[in-house]
Amino acid sequence: MALLVLPHYFRIIPRIILILLIVASFGMALAMGDESKNSKVLGLSGEQPDLSNSTINREGINEEIKRTKAVLTARPDYVAAWLRLSVLYEQIGENSLAEEARERARSLTPDL
Repeated sequence: MALLVLPHYFRIIPRIILILLIVASFGMALAMGDESKNSKVLGLSGEQPDLSNSTINREGINEEIKRTKAVLTARPDYVAAWLRLSVLYEQIGENSLAEEARERARSLTPDL
């Protein structure tokens, strides 16, 4: 049985493809810019609260909390939603609720 011996440059092609994919993904992320505020996150649609301001839009954050809880009602094993809920609770100063949400995420994914 004869072995097919490929030239050395065939071995680096997968690496080159991977690098090109990474560069393309990075370029797409840069091109999106501020559009990410209006994108779907964790199955949630709508504009994300703008927290770059010094005043926190508590009403907007409370709406996001409601949406995130709705997602968690449908998918209680969704770790990213638990982490999102934790961040939202921190933004309104509910640190104990934020810690509970983080603990729930940790219980679902011990390597966090």
